[in-house]
Amino acid sequence: MTKCSSRSVLSIATGMSIYVEMSVNLARSFKWWHKCSLIQFTLATDQKHLLPSDLSDIKNIELKSGQYRQVFSPKVMVNG
Repeated sequence: MTKCSSRSVLSIATGMSIYVEMSVNLARSFKWWHKCSLIQFTLATDQKHLLPSDLSDIKNIELKSGQYRQVFSPKVMVNG
C-alpha cells in the first residue's frame, strides 16, 4: 500500500473585513515564497467580494455570512 501525503494551508477569514485583509496578505506572502510548491493554499471566507483578482488562482471556500455566529473558533487536528 502506498501512502499519499498532501500538504495544504487553510486561512479562515470571517466577520470583520480586517480578517480578509490579513488572509489576503498571508496568501500573497505564501505565493511569493512558495512559487514552485505543491502545497495547496485555501482561503475560506464569508466575504468573497473582498478577494483581489491577483488571488483568483488560489482555492476558495465560500462561507455564508453568520454561518458560525459571532465567534468562530475552529479546532484542527493534525495526524502524524
